[in-house]
Amino acid sequence: MKLIDRTKVSSVTRNSKATYDGWGNVATGLGMLRTDKRKHSKFDGQPALDRLTVTALYRNDGFSRRIVDLPVNEMIRKWIEIEGDEDGVLLNELERIKAKPALKELLKWSKVYGGAVMFLGIDDSLTVEQPININSLRDIKFLRVYDRWQVQWQQSDVNMDMTSELFGLPEWFTITPLLNATQSFRVHRSRLIIMNGLDVPDLNKAVMLGWGDSVYQPVFEKFRALNAVYDSVEFVLNDFIQTVISIKGLMDLISSGHEDEALKRVHIMDMTKHIANTVLLDAEGETYQKHSSTVNGLPDVIDRFVQSVSAVTGIPVTLLMGQAPAGLSATGDNDVRNWYDRVASEQSTLLDDPINYLIEILLASKDRKIKGFDAKNPPMIKYVPLWQMTEKETADIHKSQAEADRIYLDTGVIDQTEVAESRFGGDHYSLETTLDKETRREPTLPDVE
Repeated sequence: MKLIDRTKVSSVTRNSKATYDGWGNVATGLGMLRTDKRKHSKFDGQPALDRLTVTALYRNDGFSRRIVDLPVNEMIRKWIEIEGDEDGVLLNELERIKAKPALKELLKWSKVYGGAVMFLGIDDSLTVEQPININSLRDIKFLRVYDRWQVQWQQSDVNMDMTSELFGLPEWFTITPLLNATQSFRVHRSRLIIMNGLDVPDLNKAVMLGWGDSVYQPVFEKFRALNAVYDSVEFVLNDFIQTVISIKGLMDLISSGHEDEALKRVHIMDMTKHIANTVLLDAEGETYQKHSSTVNGLPDVIDRFVQSVSAVTGIPVTLLMGQAPAGLSATGDNDVRNWYDRVASEQSTLLDDPINYLIEILLASKDRKIKGFDAKNPPMIKYVPLWQMTEKETADIHKSQAEADRIYLDTGVIDQTEVAESRFGGDHYSLETTLDKETRREPTLPDVE
């Protein structure tokens, strides 16, 4: 075997149609287009799933619905904490405008359809076609979510100002509510929170008018295969037991037109089996047998397909199937922790900007008059941890930290006040140690003449 160089292709390899550099063996045909079956393999992409298909998947297929609802519910479940919002004023405002369910809906439809928008019902004395005027903003009245198929834009809506951060992007959108399709309205981008689906190359994005892919696009074939496996298993179970009856002269009865007699005999045989759990047979020529199919290996086959779906969706088998770790498909705490880390990463990527934008508008709303915050410098948000430790795990961590603090105290690295403030000075117990720089600052010695 040798590495074929297309710049020095011999007459033999030319006749074998070697088309590119790579490992080849003329004697065995390895790497030769005419003789190597592998060279005829190619990848055919799945056509973009249409609206009806993804809608049917979400509505009718339990697995398809689960891969959308599970991460979305987890991203929203524990919600957020807002820095400096000790009284919960801002959280109450977000609750008033129903931000949590609206963001949940936005996440859901962006994943199903490849994009969605949230329309902000803002009172700023301007029409919805005009950009938001922060100076005259009075309040957010409501939030509405529309999927990408309800949102359109024209070439004339695209911002062509090369000095603008929106250059090349639509600045206006036309929204058509499905419940009132005759009342389409044109809205400025500043009054929308836009969320795309899965990232796609620019060429595909241009074809899809700037939107992304549905989460079903890359996993469709795996879901099709998994459902085909379950359907096949159902057929096996339906035919699990087959009854074989031998009747003397059966073919003669059928060929002579007396098949009714044969069916009548089978019916009588079946009736006697049901009544007395006993089969009555003629002493000559009749037999009655049962043959059962084997199900050995079926659980392992199903397990492999479930694992493939878990791999492409990134959801551990235990969460995807709602089962405890067991057997070959077992996944432990590490898999679940890793999944929660992934969900936490999606929180930051997908929710940071929408939540901060809503908070910024609420702080600028004159009717709300939220005190204690600067509208020009919105407070930091923090997502409540999704993974909750057990009481024993928490106690073990506190014990380990207390032992480390004791060593630091004994060696004079930190003092008792710093330990107390670091661990218990905030809203929650903290493992971070903060030093008091003021008390540690060395005194300045007076100048000596």
